[in-house]
Amino acid sequence: MTLEQVAVATGLGRTTVSDILNRNVGDKYSRATREQVLKAVRHLGYTPSRAAQVMARGRSGLVGLLLTRDFSNPFWARVANHVEQELRARQFRMQLAITQGRPEDERQLVDQLYGDQIEGLIMGPVYETLDLEEHHNVLRGRLPVVLFGGICGNDFDNVALDHEAGKRIALEYLLARGHKRIGYLCAPPSRLRPDEPNVEYHDYQTFSKKWACYNRSGSSGSRTPDDSRIFYQAGL
Repeated sequence: MTLEQVAVATGLGRTTVSDILNRNVGDKYSRATREQVLKAVRHLGYTPSRAAQVMARGRSGLVGLLLTRDFSNPFWARVANHVEQELRARQFRMQLAITQGRPEDERQLVDQLYGDQIEGLIMGPVYETLDLEEHHNVLRGRLPVVLFGGICGNDFDNVALDHEAGKRIALEYLLARGHKRIGYLCAPPSRLRPDEPNVEYHDYQTFSKKWACYNRSGSSGSRTPDDSRIFYQAGL
């Protein structure tokens, strides 16, 4: 079924039918004309060609969402759901790609998304432990890119939680109430630099540095972290 066939069925010109269906300018036609076209479309089972729309408009209305984590985690499913809702509210459609935690797939999937003529890319989670050079090479100079998941100090726009501030607030809260035996439960990053093979050591370092900061400020006296009270659980 083609646009021309819809035009013939309605007795209207192809441009009129195209305006009403594809170009968001249908309001300039009468309500009766619009209803005539829509009725014919339903009767004939016509579906507008996305490829033709892209060519006519010069834009796809697509925004890519590249998730770098296992989609079986309900958290990332919720992230994708909210991104899709926000994009749809702004007349965009989401194109989803998932690497399942495999860095080697990222370049290929980014290229595929750009091949689908996306107008922007949302990508994450991307952590500070990841070497960003590859992302710079792949993404730089293309379309608008927004990263999320803890990245800072790079050339891309990003949305991230302030983990350092969160740790500081938590420690201040517990220490101010006289607590001394403080446990630390965290999810270790699953993607590290080649020179950081030990996940637990990397995360322990992060916590130790923060605790040392409090030692210097006098907030925590002379205490240091106790390894036995630091717990790691993948998948949090």
